[in-house]
Amino acid sequence: MRVAAANRPVEGLDGWVWVDFEQTLLTPTFVVAFTVHDFGYVQSEVDDRFRIYARAELVERATGYALEMAPKILQYLEHFTNFSYDESMKLDQLAIPDFAPNAMENWGHINYREVALLYDNFSTSTTSKQKTVTVMSHEIAHFWFGNLVTPAWWNEVWLKEGFATYFQYFAADKFENLFQLEQAFIGDELQPVLLYDSRALSHPLSGQVDSPASILSGFDSIAYNKGGAIMRFLTAILGKDNFEKAIKHYVDKNKYGSVTKDSYWDSLSTELPPNTLPAGVNLSEVMDTWATQPGFPVITASRNYETKEITFSQQRFYSSGKDMNSTEEWYVPITMVPESGNANWQDLSIKGWLVPTENLTLTENLPNNTEWIVLNPRQTGFYRVNYDQKNWELIFATLNHKDKWRIILDINRAQLIDDAMALARAKHLSYETALAATEYLTIETEYLPWSTAFKAFNFIGDRLVGIQDERAVFYPLYVTNKLLHLYDEVNGFVINDNDGLVERKKRSLALNWACHLGHQNCKAEASTKFQEWKSRPAPDYQNPVHPDLRSVVYCHGIKTEADFDFLLERYARAQSSPAEMKTILAALGCAPTEELLEKFLNETAKTEGSIIRSQDSKDSFAAVINNPVGVEVALNFLVTRYDDIKLTYQSFGSVGSLFSMIASKLNTEDQKAKLEQFLVDYPNEEDVKPVVQSSIATVEENIEWLLDHKDSVLNFFKAKGTNAASITVISPFLVILVAIFTMST
Repeated sequence: MRVAAANRPVEGLDGWVWVDFEQTLLTPTFVVAFTVHDFGYVQSEVDDRFRIYARAELVERATGYALEMAPKILQYLEHFTNFSYDESMKLDQLAIPDFAPNAMENWGHINYREVALLYDNFSTSTTSKQKTVTVMSHEIAHFWFGNLVTPAWWNEVWLKEGFATYFQYFAADKFENLFQLEQAFIGDELQPVLLYDSRALSHPLSGQVDSPASILSGFDSIAYNKGGAIMRFLTAILGKDNFEKAIKHYVDKNKYGSVTKDSYWDSLSTELPPNTLPAGVNLSEVMDTWATQPGFPVITASRNYETKEITFSQQRFYSSGKDMNSTEEWYVPITMVPESGNANWQDLSIKGWLVPTENLTLTENLPNNTEWIVLNPRQTGFYRVNYDQKNWELIFATLNHKDKWRIILDINRAQLIDDAMALARAKHLSYETALAATEYLTIETEYLPWSTAFKAFNFIGDRLVGIQDERAVFYPLYVTNKLLHLYDEVNGFVINDNDGLVERKKRSLALNWACHLGHQNCKAEASTKFQEWKSRPAPDYQNPVHPDLRSVVYCHGIKTEADFDFLLERYARAQSSPAEMKTILAALGCAPTEELLEKFLNETAKTEGSIIRSQDSKDSFAAVINNPVGVEVALNFLVTRYDDIKLTYQSFGSVGSLFSMIASKLNTEDQKAKLEQFLVDYPNEEDVKPVVQSSIATVEENIEWLLDHKDSVLNFFKAKGTNAASITVISPFLVILVAIFTMST
């Protein structure tokens, strides 16, 4: 039986041709939707308005988690906004096999990629389970932010996507607090957009939109991630209770209408505590500096250790470190935790305001000259922080103390690593100081600081790919030395049913990096488990590998073309397991030879008969460029098969995004020349041209990074990385290289 679905319930059905729906509420045109399908469905026993539709073979097996969580999330948001979802409305959620975006928030009729909505214990990892609940929270939040209250124009799309990104973590956290979703917001949303927004070509939250192409390009990290970060920033300024009251006012005043940022500022102002802002300034003036200017500041705290005074200054932060003669300045609330006392990381009280054109000096209630300060507790502010050298050293002394390192909150330990490494990249701080922020990792046990550190190490590792320098051998040794205790702490490949959700994510992170760095036991165990699976008579139904281990086992199990073909066949046969398909797809990019990776990419560019779904093409490309062997393969594929790629890569802006993705991996003049030649070969690709130009600028920055920083980074690793334990767990070949290099210097 085929079923028609839309935004409202069915009013009447006459045979197979005509379907009448109830009259739709006043609705933004972009959320109207119709589908015709033959899916099965399950209905909530708690609230019969909730249904999940999916392919018949997935309905009973993979819909239970989403069906349980959706009513809870909706009820929470009803309370938060004080506006109940219309009792006459229903909420259908559809898992669609071929769907380019993760999801689309059609009112009462949300469409998802299967992998974003469906969860089962047999094939879905903990990370994917987290994605299910957060994506669902994001889409349900749109009922209020985007559907009920709609941005007046596309230049302020952040007024819907920023809210949805904020609530995708902080609504879901009310029911899945074991995921540590505040930390997840930092790692998955805030850290990436601080990098994205530090580009010279970034744009404001509220910018200019004057063409269809500029509408689509506005759905980027600025609208989603930065928008969500600004919501969290405002929560800290107003306080959680006042923020919730202001949102109630905002929704009530603007329901079934359109809004601008000024509408939002007005509602927030109704609940702003007295004396919160600088004298003579209103909230609109403060927040317009964040909404109408691109980028964000780096705040430098300079301490006078004799008088105890602290002076704060600001300048726009660029990842390139170049002087752009910027004039942007912001109203910045200074929050701070001193070492003295109880180091209260819940204290978000504002100590003073840094205002445009003026520095700020604090003179009272400050720590003594032997104690550190850390700015931006819980990293609620949207800025980076630099300190004078002595304060950095005081912080490092605490981090490296086995009994004191936990005094600094895990969120701020991660912030210190992220800020320090970004500051070094931008030439605000020496790499010797920045890398010193990672030395304490030999005792770190929490997920967020480790995931942050690995991002920083990954950036350095990408720069070192293919360089002819014997010192490069010390990079994996240094990182492995830091990782060894974490590898032991997560107990390798042993899964305990009592492990918490974050513990499982941490294990996956540790194992993936250990194998990536060449940890012999890790690689051997992954290979053994892969071959055990491969030897099963019915591998599609008899998979002994736990879902949380599959990413590392599949990736590091591929040794031969036969292994690659086995995994590709499993992808083709895993149509009833979307999570398994996604895991396999990422692992295929781990193939050890250029020939296999080229075979993989060519499969994605077939206009007919491809094993790879069109919606998965972009993920396939990402998998290949994450393999050092695959970077040159992917670049050649992109510039030589561009016409085919345009036909087969089917998501919004996906073709242009391929250039942005690969640019972060390119380090040479030859690679830059290939991008420049692309612009010559395709002079009329106006939509892609700006992205390619931006990508060329990224490659230039990467080349400059090697010239400016390679020696200091490699000398640091050489001085710190010759630890006997780390050498022996990595390849024996490295032992020989280290011995030769050490004797020759």
